[in-house]
Amino acid sequence: MAFKHILLALDRTDKAEQVLSAGISIAAKYNACLTLIHCVNDANIMAAASSAASAGIGVPFTGMATATFATPLETDPRQDMAFQDNLDREVSVAKDWLRRYVQKAYDAGCEEALPVVRMGDPSTNICELADELEADLIIVGRKDRSGLEELVLGSVSSEVVHHAPCAVLVTQT
Repeated sequence: MAFKHILLALDRTDKAEQVLSAGISIAAKYNACLTLIHCVNDANIMAAASSAASAGIGVPFTGMATATFATPLETDPRQDMAFQDNLDREVSVAKDWLRRYVQKAYDAGCEEALPVVRMGDPSTNICELADELEADLIIVGRKDRSGLEELVLGSVSSEVVHHAPCAVLVTQT
């Protein structure tokens, strides 16, 4: 089976390099287009706000523990502005981060590599983009979580395997 378009799903962890390496080697072997996707969701924004606060950066973010980007009906306008600021900042950071990975793909011999940043649930966005691109293969990393932790937090790789419109390669990270 020859692959023409590979979708490489990346999160911003220290293990992303391993997933990138797998994607680059397969894309180079088959001379396939490589699309790199990163999804920004509430967890990213909460982590960014937490990191900024612990670094002493004044971020007026009180946090919203919702599963989507929907905001409660009664919110402080400052909270909404802080959320939007953190969202904008997180998207900008993600784009810069993906551009560096796209350059690594080109440097390693990939002829075509494209970055995509989407907002929302990673597994849903990965499967939808794979369908839109008519991707032949999705490559996604799998975190080493215990059964209970995976049950509670869910697994992006598991969701992608079960809902993808194409073949999926799961790399253990």
